[in-house]
Amino acid sequence: MSYRAFTNELKSEIKKVYLLYGQESYLLDNAKELLKKKVVTAFPELNYNVLEGEAITVEQLQNACDTFPFGSEKKLVVVRQPAFLTKANKKGEEEETDEDSNEEEGEPKAPKDSGELKGYLDLLKELPDSCCLLLLYYGNLGKAKKVKDAVAKDGSEYEFKRIDKDDLSRWVINSFSRYNKKIGFKEMDYFIALSDYLDKNSEKNLYNLENEIDKISAFSGKVEDITIKHIDAVMAKSLENDIFKLINSSADKRISDSLSVLSDLLTQGEEIFAILAMITKQIRTMTSVVELNQKGLDAKAAASKLKIHEFYAKNCLNYGKKIGMQGLIKGLNNCVSIELNVKSGKMDKRLGMEMLIINMFK
Repeated sequence: MSYRAFTNELKSEIKKVYLLYGQESYLLDNAKELLKKKVVTAFPELNYNVLEGEAITVEQLQNACDTFPFGSEKKLVVVRQPAFLTKANKKGEEEETDEDSNEEEGEPKAPKDSGELKGYLDLLKELPDSCCLLLLYYGNLGKAKKVKDAVAKDGSEYEFKRIDKDDLSRWVINSFSRYNKKIGFKEMDYFIALSDYLDKNSEKNLYNLENEIDKISAFSGKVEDITIKHIDAVMAKSLENDIFKLINSSADKRISDSLSVLSDLLTQGEEIFAILAMITKQIRTMTSVVELNQKGLDAKAAASKLKIHEFYAKNCLNYGKKIGMQGLIKGLNNCVSIELNVKSGKMDKRLGMEMLIINMFK
């Protein structure tokens, strides 16, 4: 994990320049504050400068870096979203294109740096010992090879991606503990699954999860242990989780609960065919997890093979085994049958969905 490597480096030395970038803005902001504590030992109003990179010029940045610190060994200059990083990226792409084009024409040409970019590169290579420069970029940076090479002379580069399941679990536990709350492994897995943080297409970051933890902790009041009821009462549920609840209720023959979920989804504006597609998808996933389990794979291994969340795989396995393979196959056949009847006009959409819920696994 790059964040851990960054914090470990700061324990032993502080380099002249750092390039920090990535999707996890929470970690980027924490890294900035940690570096500030290490570098700015006195008079932060004089020894801590934050510059917006969209408008900064080479001269302005040079002046900020060359100004001597007051009452401190070093000063920290932070440049947020440095425009020259993206310009360096585009420049690199243009150079690659030009080189390919020139080779085809048989007229190779030496790539040229813009004067502005060269000025930034020279600055990065000749920073004074009294300054620590932080280039902070929120998002995917790309190659930016020349800037990264210049940073490498006297500095370090770190990319902060979204964290993995193990690190996220530790972070969730620690975040709840700041409110003197405890969360068990089952509840933690449920919280993580509901957050969608680990979904490869998700745009969630740790700030989003921190906000949910704040609300759940406040809602739980004086109760120390966080429960699934606390989480459900606060967090917005995805369509996928609602569909799971609908299927589970049908499997448990709690038909009124399933019909209630269907009614809520329709009230929220979900389309009948979207709901039917999700039901079919989840029953198919449950069937796949049960099949893999019959071949000797546990829920964790099945989740890895199918590229789904482990908590989701555990639920699929638990309910899938209870329904049984024969019941799951009947469920899939019933979904197909209802879809054909509705689309052919033989059955009303709402009636068709209600009939499916009542007879899903029969």
